[in-house]
Amino acid sequence: MGAQTTRTTQDHSQISPWPTFVICAMAQYIVMLDMSAVTVAFADIEREFVTSQRSTIAWVVTAYSILFGSLLAVSGRIADRVGRRRVFLTGATVFLAGSLLSTTSSSLTVLIAGRGLQGVGAALITPASIGLLLATFPSERRSQVISWSGGIGALGVASGPALGALLITGFGWRAAFWLNIGVCVVALLLGRRVLRETAADTSLRPDVPGAVILTVAVAACVLALTQIRTWGMSDWRLLMAVVIAATSAITVIRRSRTHPDPMLPPELFRERVFSAANAGSFLFGIAFAAMSLNNVLFLRNIWDYSVLRAGLFSVLAPTMVAVVSIFV
Repeated sequence: MGAQTTRTTQDHSQISPWPTFVICAMAQYIVMLDMSAVTVAFADIEREFVTSQRSTIAWVVTAYSILFGSLLAVSGRIADRVGRRRVFLTGATVFLAGSLLSTTSSSLTVLIAGRGLQGVGAALITPASIGLLLATFPSERRSQVISWSGGIGALGVASGPALGALLITGFGWRAAFWLNIGVCVVALLLGRRVLRETAADTSLRPDVPGAVILTVAVAACVLALTQIRTWGMSDWRLLMAVVIAATSAITVIRRSRTHPDPMLPPELFRERVFSAANAGSFLFGIAFAAMSLNNVLFLRNIWDYSVLRAGLFSVLAPTMVAVVSIFV
């Protein structure tokens, strides 16, 4: 029995970790690419759903970002609890379903729903893929591998506008989701064969209700910001959105102080480096997201660039971010 265990351990140690890296990097690439590729399609989507207000169409971008960002923390906890391979494959399946729904959508509501599903899938994929890499590679290679994975994600952001523009030019805005479908299918087929499950930590109790409340808080805040010009400052819908956002945010903070495995561990925010890094990331995220969408709209609507030319020019800023981040 002891010899069999030793032999099994040796067999596992001799398995190359690089196929796992390729699968996780593919998934990370497509998650980040989807954040930038759709911005190029925005003007074409706006033309198709001409009766809808721009603030409503903006939810095609916003729905993905809200669900992706707000579910990341709890998705990581769930992956640690039930197994990272399982969560990764589930996330890829959800992302594939969202991509299929988006590319076949006949209404703006269905398109936004599809983008929301993509955001949920991306939130499941990202922490699970990092966990799989940490479990597969030896400790001395982990930081390097995680850095490479992050670089591939940055490449996804940089290449998204150009690839999206090429597909949209030839086949229309729905083609922006085609690459997602192909990569997800490959990741699922290879992942089921290659990825090894990690040990589940059943002691963890992720704060799933806290994640839902946090999502509601962010969504209500974004709703208020996007509709303020349409509704007006005194409109009851705007006031209700503000109240829901504030109440939900306070609830999340209180839960984080009492829950055994909180969404936002308070002790982390006592670290100056952590708080400063988050503040910087928050400010950068606001500026970068606004620039990515508005630059494309300016190039398409004001300078009357073609979708391909606008996509190629939109590559410059995220490429610069990816290059500069190497030296930071």
